[in-house]
Amino acid sequence: MDQAAIDARRQELSREYPEDFEDPLEYYDEDHDLDDVDEATLFALLAMQAKADPSFKYEDHVGPPRLVTAGDRVFEQTGEEDGVAVFGHWSTAGDFLADVRMSDRFHEFYGDSEGRFNEEFWEYPVPLYHGTDDLEGVLAEGINPMSETRGISNRSVGAAVFTSLNDGVADQYGSGTDGGVVMIDTEAMKRDGYTPFVSQEPEVLEEELSAALMHRLGQQYDIEYSDSGMDPDTVVIDGRVPKQYLTDTSSAV
Repeated sequence: MDQAAIDARRQELSREYPEDFEDPLEYYDEDHDLDDVDEATLFALLAMQAKADPSFKYEDHVGPPRLVTAGDRVFEQTGEEDGVAVFGHWSTAGDFLADVRMSDRFHEFYGDSEGRFNEEFWEYPVPLYHGTDDLEGVLAEGINPMSETRGISNRSVGAAVFTSLNDGVADQYGSGTDGGVVMIDTEAMKRDGYTPFVSQEPEVLEEELSAALMHRLGQQYDIEYSDSGMDPDTVVIDGRVPKQYLTDTSSAV
């Protein structure tokens, strides 16, 4: 960031917008549009705004992607022109989050979140629990991936085995006279070199990433699931679970 260029731009802008203006950003947006604003202009305007309103705070979040938060506004570096950073603009952090979600851009901020969850799980595997309405069949044959879903937001998962870190939650799916809960010995699976890909439910992951991004932007975010069946303790196994890794724990639940 070229402070000399910012100071020079601030002097230019002060002739157009006196520095006692209540909201220089708003005036500039009306006259020139804050989309595709260059770095010197943006930080000059922010400094002017801070002088006019001592309670106004802004922060440069080094990326990538590089973000600048100013009150509830969010600016994102969208490119460069002649070596100078250019920023796009969202009027609220909520609008910015909506764009990230709609464009499926979380990987730009947090990398391969699904892969990281899988790696961390198998580094320190813990018991998983699966509720079934056919306990005898599962104990005899293992658990096969099913394409059934527990909610509309899971339609993209495909054939998988749904498990839980919580035996009590798994018990809710072990209904019927032939139902029950089995524990999956993931430590034994790892010892045998059998580590199928595991993940969170898509909506759970998206909500957790949304909360993390809003926290980065200095905003509060309350996690809410559109589907009442979503649970952060759910672990989805992309593959079958052979019978030798299963233990009937129905009586213990």
